Amino acid sequence: MEYFRPFILFIVVLAITACGGGGSDSTNSNPTVNAGPDQVVTENDSVRLNGVFNVAGGTVTLSWTQTLGTAVTLSSTAVANPVFTAPMVSANESLEFTLTVTDGNGVNIADTVIITVNDSADNNSPIVDAGLDQSKAEGTTVQLSGSGSAPDGPVTFSWTQASGTSVDLSDASIVNPTFVAPMVSGTEVLVFTLTVTDSAMVSMMDNVTITITDTVIGGSGTPAYLFYTKGLNAVDPDSPASPTEVVPEANLATAPFGFGFTAESFLVGTYDSAAQTISDLHTYAIIYAHTDGNFYKVSALKSGSLAPVRVSSESMADQLCEERNDSSTADLANPDNSQLIYTLPGADSLCNTSDDVWKMVRLSMSATDAPIMAKPTVDNISDQTTGAITGWLVHDTVANELQRCDASFAGCSAITPVTISVGQLSRVANNLVLLEIDNQLFVYDAVANTLSSSIFAIPAGTYLEDEASDGSTSYFVHGSSIYQFPADGSAMATVLATEGDDIQRIQLNDNNIVYQLSSSGQNVEIKSVPKAGGTPISLVTATGTDNVSMLIAKNNRVYYNIQNTMLTGSIFTTVPVAAGVIDDDGMNQVEIMTAAWNGFIYNTTMNLGSSSIGDLVDKVILAEGYDIAGTSGGYAGATLKSVDAATFVDIATLGTLPTTDHLPGFFCYGFGDDSLCTASIILDPAPTPPARPTQSDIFYLNASTANSLERVTNTANKSERPVGG
Repeated sequence: MEYFRPFILFIVVLAITACGGGGSDSTNSNPTVNAGPDQVVTENDSVRLNGVFNVAGGTVTLSWTQTLGTAVTLSSTAVANPVFTAPMVSANESLEFTLTVTDGNGVNIADTVIITVNDSADNNSPIVDAGLDQSKAEGTTVQLSGSGSAPDGPVTFSWTQASGTSVDLSDASIVNPTFVAPMVSGTEVLVFTLTVTDSAMVSMMDNVTITITDTVIGGSGTPAYLFYTKGLNAVDPDSPASPTEVVPEANLATAPFGFGFTAESFLVGTYDSAAQTISDLHTYAIIYAHTDGNFYKVSALKSGSLAPVRVSSESMADQLCEERNDSSTADLANPDNSQLIYTLPGADSLCNTSDDVWKMVRLSMSATDAPIMAKPTVDNISDQTTGAITGWLVHDTVANELQRCDASFAGCSAITPVTISVGQLSRVANNLVLLEIDNQLFVYDAVANTLSSSIFAIPAGTYLEDEASDGSTSYFVHGSSIYQFPADGSAMATVLATEGDDIQRIQLNDNNIVYQLSSSGQNVEIKSVPKAGGTPISLVTATGTDNVSMLIAKNNRVYYNIQNTMLTGSIFTTVPVAAGVIDDDGMNQVEIMTAAWNGFIYNTTMNLGSSSIGDLVDKVILAEGYDIAGTSGGYAGATLKSVDAATFVDIATLGTLPTTDHLPGFFCYGFGDDSLCTASIILDPAPTPPARPTQSDIFYLNASTANSLERVTNTANKSERPVGG
């Protein structure tokens, strides 16, 4: 089980419930009842009655009776929302149902609903779809995504609200109106009905459920700070414009050669061994190297303290070699047992040589606890039941072996000899690791402690471009081909698709693999191919000098940017042309001009059986409406929006970037809605060399909250970046 670096994280699972009907003032001492909106259905359709009721208190009984039309069988006569199958009719027929509510005092009140059953032989009835159910946060903008048509001419649309706190639709007569989600004290369900009427005045109706959640700015789950450097600074999501300096820049050590070991974050959550998920992912602590040579930790929890606490007796932390991708590893059974792996220069005083010294410290170590001597790490191993770190795969360069050690790098046992090198490429399932050993691919099973036979030999002088797995089948790119193999390594890799150009990236959807082609260093096309094999489909092709770059594939959609590159003075600027979305079968393409996707918000629940980035991303950030050639330039003046990655539905308009700076770059990263964004700024006038001609500032946003964009920093000639981003 891998508990990754923060920049590949995450998803809030939103519970969407379907119920219908209306209500009345709960202070009324008499019961109220609403049998729901009238409906028009077709014979043999499954029909749901959308009754609602309200009583001041006490017990209540419900009773549905059919009072008109061909008799049908209700799934239950004593629930608010029974279903039945529309009868076969020879002509359009109306069925009438009465819902009676009786309170504890024996007071009865009733309401009726008419269900019109159309003869299916009449193929001219309009078609209606009120869109997918949604879950949105209070105060955000919600867009209803209906559709409708008729085979014999134009149609009209009419939206009505069937239940929940009343809202104002932007226009009830258009197919996709918007409204602002009401403020709620808990979770509330709103039901809307879309009626489509054709030129013959035949109408059809469909309902959609919008679940509104109570949201406090700063997100749900465990309240935690966000952090950025230079120096170490904490941002409280409830007051992002007033960050707290935890460590001054002068006291934060950096690694040699400009590599920035400034701070590492530890992300933890609640581990469910049965479901193989981690939920409520949040930052638990930050560890950093001080210029005094010591390690210190800071609690990231708002319930903790921002006061630094020394970790271990390490006295050379200011001499760290460059940051490693697997350096911070979380222990889900006990976050204080989370580990930091690091290297120091050996006797030659140089980094990245054979005598580098590998060490490990735990967050729980006191100032007198000595660091543990480690070995070059390949991957961590965790207990499948508890989520605790139980061991490490290491490359013992003395014995020339791949070994398995315990959590303290002791009790090591040999797995296989290593002649050249060994490295972890990806997790193909929770306990299965894709390894490259001496230019061959193997799958290691951490539970069984077994290594598969070689599944692929990498030709000399070549390398793999990208890997992805859905937990059952894994895929990788080599040159111009996509290969597939069983995730457990039980069979050799075979070719799934081959192209004339190099394949740079792959991502997985439910049924298809989406990939990006590159020619002469330029991204030229995005294509998809069924996982079962078949003919690839071209989705997007760049024209002229444009590049097309795939961002994510999710829920059978593909998000991409079309951009170009321009030279501004001595600085190359990426010029966005359009932000696009297309289904992976080539249908339903939408391109938003003068726009770009500029960030991800990850889920706070992670499925450990998948390594697809689309499974991790919850929302994408859109920058729209700026003028790259304007006087301010870049993303200045852009309107930021958050978009649901699964449905391509707008969630909230977050704010507008300032027009006072030249912003050639802007990117956001976060999970659980809270996000810190990095804005690149071209300095004017340009400073005298060797000073950098650019700086970067920090912005904050909450991806579910309208107008939440705030500038956190505006420090001259200083570049800040989010920790973990």
